Amino acid sequence: MKDGINFCFVRHEGASSNGNILAEFFLDQVVLKVKILPEKHKTIKSPIHFYGELVKTKAGADHLRKSKHLERFRSDILSSETSLMVKRAALWALGHIGSNEHGIKLILENDLVQPIINLAENAEFLSLRGTCIYIIGMLSNTPVGKHSIQKYNWIPSKTKGITSVCLPKNPQTLFTVENYEYKGSIADDESISEAFDNLKKSITLTADEEEVVKNISNLLNSVYEVQAIADLRKKIET
Repeated sequence: MKDGINFCFVRHEGASSNGNILAEFFLDQVVLKVKILPEKHKTIKSPIHFYGELVKTKAGADHLRKSKHLERFRSDILSSETSLMVKRAALWALGHIGSNEHGIKLILENDLVQPIINLAENAEFLSLRGTCIYIIGMLSNTPVGKHSIQKYNWIPSKTKGITSVCLPKNPQTLFTVENYEYKGSIADDESISEAFDNLKKSITLTADEEEVVKNISNLLNSVYEVQAIADLRKKIET
């Protein structure tokens, strides 16, 4: 496998192809590999999640069932009053819960597969649709989850893991976007850019200090994190 983004396709012979053999192939997995010098290749993985670890045992799943937390997550993803951040947090929790045999039962008990698929196909924010595609891929990690996804005309992935990709039999459903009013981007806000410029002018940093600030910022990026830690350690030692 080479550096970069690797797309894996599988053939579904039952798919409608209308004489075009390429129409029978569907995206099944996306793997991102990056090279972080001087470290070896690193595959970007999803961090472990408390709820995902909890449902790895039947006792943990039973405790979560009694806690009624899934009912709150369901309410969060369905409510129009919930912020995008809270919706995403709830979706990731549900994805980790539904990625194993004990947790997928809780997902089905709370009728959560259809709402997640509905968001993937119809959410107003495309970034939220993208999150839902990740989550549906996680739900396909068990035979029960695969079967549940198929009921809603989605093709479950044949692989297992965070990189699994499930797609609807009619991919156009993912790209149907209602007309909307563009409200601008934070990057276009001149007042914010001006505030950053003034901050830089008021605080003068040396080259070494600028490098330290840059490395601290890179700690938030999983791609540059390892190298940033190594560079900061070198600064401390010197």
